[in-house]
Amino acid sequence: TNMAPGDYRFSVKATNRQALWNADMTTLSIHIPPPFWKTWWFVLISVIFFVGIIALFVFYRVRHLLAVERFQRQVAADLHDEIGAGLSEINILSAILETKAPKEISQALKHELAKIGERSRSLMNEMNDIVWLIKPRKDTLRDLFFHLRETFNDVLEAKNMSFTIDFSGDVQNIVLKMEEKHHVYLLFKEALNNAIKYSKARNIQLSIKEEDRKLSIALTDDGIGFDPQSKRSGNGLKNMRHRARQLHGTIQIESAPDRGTRIVFSAKFRKKH
Repeated sequence: TNMAPGDYRFSVKATNRQALWNADMTTLSIHIPPPFWKTWWFVLISVIFFVGIIALFVFYRVRHLLAVERFQRQVAADLHDEIGAGLSEINILSAILETKAPKEISQALKHELAKIGERSRSLMNEMNDIVWLIKPRKDTLRDLFFHLRETFNDVLEAKNMSFTIDFSGDVQNIVLKMEEKHHVYLLFKEALNNAIKYSKARNIQLSIKEEDRKLSIALTDDGIGFDPQSKRSGNGLKNMRHRARQLHGTIQIESAPDRGTRIVFSAKFRKKH
């Protein structure tokens, strides 16, 4: 039937052939139960089931993220302890050989030992960058660019160069994914390294702001400038353009002889605080 679930009472009263109705009425109680999917116990079980599924998903997601974080920390520690120690030992040994018996070592060999020492120091710096980049909890733009300044602090002071970082608004708290952090850091490490090496600038400024829903990062110096179209520009600009493409962003290089250089990178990043 189309009757709704509930309790009903069916009453019957009879008449005989003389059309006389009996005094008593017969009553039948009828109960129509609801379908099982409308019962309170089924609704309760369904709610508990779906809440349990969501809780299980969150639990496994959090456990996965914690496992990734532990792995990142372990890799960073292993790199620092094992490879870092080995490179440091190579650097020390090459320095000892250079100074131990200068009369017995030819100038050519001393030169090669110096190159080994320099390369091992360079590899140690690169390894320190890798260790820092894969470490969790250091993922904001502020962390990234302060680490960049720390990396170049000594050479900036030695060359008497001023390097300032300017964050506009709340962009310093934007959190980057590991791949984004990797490419942004190496892009501007290349740019800053070139400015220090070749620009002869007195002042270098890094400005970070958000405009038109895009993150814009500009490195400006007041140095001698260069021709970006020149074949002598080398692989540095190619590497920066490659990293910009990896981030689905764009890079503009504005420079001319005696007019300084401005490198502007812009891309959309998913904003996380």
